[in-house]
Parts: sequence; structure tokens; C-alpha cells
Amino acid sequence: MKDKEEYQGLVIKSYCGYFLVHCNEVIYRCRVRGTIDTKEVLVGDYVKFSMTENDEGIIKGIVSRVSSLKKPPVANINQVILVFSADEPLLDLAEIDKFLLIIQQEQVPIVICINKIDLASPQFEAIKGNLNFYDKMGIPVLYASTAEKKGIEELSSKLAGHISIFMGPSGVGKTSLLNIIKNDLCLKVSKVSEKIKRGKHTTRFVELIMIAPDTWVVDSPGFSFYSHKLDPAQLALFYPDFQEYLENCKFADCFHVQEPRCGIKAAVAEGEIAQFRYANYCKILQSLVELERNKYR
Repeated sequence: MKDKEEYQGLVIKSYCGYFLVHCNEVIYRCRVRGTIDTKEVLVGDYVKFSMTENDEGIIKGIVSRVSSLKKPPVANINQVILVFSADEPLLDLAEIDKFLLIIQQEQVPIVICINKIDLASPQFEAIKGNLNFYDKMGIPVLYASTAEKKGIEELSSKLAGHISIFMGPSGVGKTSLLNIIKNDLCLKVSKVSEKIKRGKHTTRFVELIMIAPDTWVVDSPGFSFYSHKLDPAQLALFYPDFQEYLENCKFADCFHVQEPRCGIKAAVAEGEIAQFRYANYCKILQSLVELERNKYR
């Protein structure tokens, strides 16, 4: 590349004020200059850049951004793979709903992947049937096992041609899945604690990883559900299966818990809304209300 010639590439990693940009099968180390702020450029951005005499790239602008996530900060994601484990740690349907609440605000297609099915316990089998609900919502549910190499081809086919991000609780095997999909990655994997049955996050930076031509995945650091601002009074609005019943509530500010003549509670009683979804709603609502209260203590 010659100095002052302009090129376009994909930002695949950022660190210490520098950006790694993928262009024509080559990775260039770049930095920003001029009116562009370092914080404006995200992993996943397509950028215009030129090269200096010392082989360092200078980012001159960001090509139009299709989408972006705030946490983790990443751009142009067109698919989210939500990874949970059948066991170790045991699947928690409320955790699925927490992630859906965050992602549905971004309007990005979602796939749920249940990993570690080789460890499935009677407790998992007891709640497995509830996963059919998400399929009916238009969210595909896949089952995988890195130990037995099950479901890997199906997951790989879902990734093809997309920029996807793997999200989910710690210890469910997100990094292990990436390692088996592309076996030369050698990403660091942590073990699940025997005491708390949870893992520690091994991913430290947001990074795009190419696993096939035109196919990228983001292995992102963990983040807290509570780092996303959600108003308890607005929580029900993010439950698609609640929407047609909201107008049946007597009170406009109904929280759908203790209020009389509540359209949501009536729908649950009649079997129109799944019991487990309503239970998850109440659990999440209570945690958000307590969080609000703690702000003023």
C-alpha cells in the first residue's frame, strides 16, 4: 500500500488506542487522526484508511454503520447467538429472558444455542419443553455438545455469511464452541467452579474472529444485565407475548403483579401467556425495583 491511497477495511480489534483493520486478507495496525475520536470507532466498523511511510494506518472515516450494540460496544452485528448450557451451570430460563430483553431493543436476529447437552440432568429435562416457546416466537433453538461434537454443523451453517456475536452467562462454553468450529483458534477456556457452578469470563477484549470467508464472530467479554438501563414500569413492553393483553388492564400504570383486573394476569390464568414467562417477568421486575430502591439508600 502506498501513502495517501485510501482503502476500506473492517475493524476486528481495538487496544490501547490502536485498531486492527482487516483489508484484502491483510491485517493493518491503525490509529485515528484529526476530527475522529478514538471512542467513535467500534469493532465491526468498516473504515476508510490510508498508510503512512512507517506502515501505520490512519483511519480517516467510518463507512455508514448498519447497527451497533452499546454493551459490548460493537458495530454491524447482524446476528446474536445466545449460548446457555443444559447443566454446569444449569439452564435458567430467566437468564434467557434477561438477554432477550437487551437484544430485542436492538432488533437483531437471535439464535439460542443450548450447549453441554451431554451433561443434561433430570432438572434440565423438566424445563426443556419450555424452550419450544422461543421457537414459536421465531427464535431458533439449537442443541450442541462440544464434548460429543453434536450440533456443531448446524450451528456453523447458522453462522455462514454473518457477523455474529456470541453472548451468554460465563461458563456455558461460548469459547469452547468457537474453538471446535474453527480448531486453530486455541482460545483460552476456563473451568466451571465446583462450588458455585459458574465459570469465569476468559474473554478480555471485544474481537472479531474470521471462521470462514465472509463469516465473522465476536467473542465478547461478559457484562451485567443490570448495566443496561431498564425502567421497571416499561418492562412489560419488551415482552412480545404480553402486548395484545396490555390494553385489558384497568390501570394504565399496571405492573401486572398485585393490581386488580390485570389483563396480563388474566391471560396467564387462561393459558394465553406461558406460566414460566410470567414467573420470569415477576422475578426480573422485582430485581429491577430493588435496584431502583438501593439507589436512594
